[in-house]
Amino acid sequence: MEQILAYMRRQLSSGRVKPAVLVVQTQQAFPEASHELIVACFNQLDSPLLKR
Repeated sequence: MEQILAYMRRQLSSGRVKPAVLVVQTQQAFPEASHELIVACFNQLDSPLLKR
């Protein structure tokens, strides 16, 4: 879970990935992770990262 959360934070802070496609991109990067786990990680992200 920590790896997924770190990946999501890196993607958002880089500015290359919009929050709207982050879950789908994370599912492609971590195919072994469940959709529920990825959504739970997304929900833990800091709001400043999501408002860029």
